[in-house]
Amino acid sequence: MSTLLLLPYVLAGLEGYYRIRQFGALDNQHPRAQAAGLEGIGARVWAAQQNGWEAPAAIVAHVAGADPGASARAALVVTGASLLYTACDVADLATLRSLIFAVGPGGCVWLFVLAARARGVIQTGPSAPSATFPASPFGASGPLPLREPPSRRAAESE
Repeated sequence: MSTLLLLPYVLAGLEGYYRIRQFGALDNQHPRAQAAGLEGIGARVWAAQQNGWEAPAAIVAHVAGADPGASARAALVVTGASLLYTACDVADLATLRSLIFAVGPGGCVWLFVLAARARGVIQTGPSAPSATFPASPFGASGPLPLREPPSRRAAESE
């Protein structure tokens, strides 16, 4: 997970290197305009760095208290897709990059569903419509252990 969190910063440093290489110096007055003028691998590194900022959202399921095994598998999918996407972006493998892009958002949706279950936003159990929602696409299906939502606990204690 630390790789995923550091990726945008590593790419930002690499992008700075290519700005200096192409333009001779960093333009601290207009850094976005300078970055937009990058060509070749510098432009691809800049684009990969911009895409990398959304990747740390993978930690949301862990913070919400989701099932550790399922959230770890989902985070690995997001991390792997992000790293492969970045490598394809920098290497100018546009078609493969586009195919890999489809995997990352799927992993993010999976993480947010796990987080929603952990916080009680999505109900599981015999009466819940999503009781058979898979815990992961790799096998283990069925409801995840879930704390009762605060509103339900309060109503039952009265």
